[in-house]
Amino acid sequence: MELHSPFSARSRRITRASYRRRRASHPAERRYNYPDIALYVDEAVTRQIVDDLAEEVREMRDRMMGFLFVIAGSVLLDVLTRMRGG
Repeated sequence: MELHSPFSARSRRITRASYRRRRASHPAERRYNYPDIALYVDEAVTRQIVDDLAEEVREMRDRMMGFLFVIAGSVLLDVLTRMRGG
């Protein structure tokens, strides 16, 4: 029975290759022969972490843009008020 991954074939190949490379470089630590499902779980967790981080960065960017618009608006209002003579 083959498990179907929601990730692309290229992504699965890269994940498997990096996993096998890590296992081959540390033969003493290799105690269990994990099935490919461990690779999919590892990839899914990593993707979730990256997606969460990207969402946080997007939220911070939006807050900074809002803050800059407030500052620009207050400077423009001050300049217009001074030009009017108030």
